[in-house]
Amino acid sequence: MVGFCGGGLQGLWLATKSKDIKAIVTLYTPAGNSEQYQDPHDPKPTLLEMVKQIKVPIQAHYGAADPFTPVEDVRKFEQALKAQGTPIETFFYEGAKHAFCNYERPNYDTSACTLALRRTLEFLKAQFR
Repeated sequence: MVGFCGGGLQGLWLATKSKDIKAIVTLYTPAGNSEQYQDPHDPKPTLLEMVKQIKVPIQAHYGAADPFTPVEDVRKFEQALKAQGTPIETFFYEGAKHAFCNYERPNYDTSACTLALRRTLEFLKAQFR
């Protein structure tokens, strides 16, 4: 499964509910206070609340200049997963901001997006050999 921003959050949540999800790639998914982006009627937990239930390998891509997803929040998420033995590979793209792979937005970063998508394909190929 591949998810961008809130779609990445949904994918990680789905991985806690379904055995059909075997690996996840997430791009700029809010890693810290994701509750600020949730509808109060949404029963889905925040990303940090889900950590204990996430067991599938993850590859994560973040812009190092993303104000919505600070590097320190991502590191907390990464460390919590590693502490329980969940495989995670995290990449930060210097100068890249939120939505760096969305070519319709001003934050689009060709080099960061190209590298992230290449790494995504390599990761998924390795997971499904």
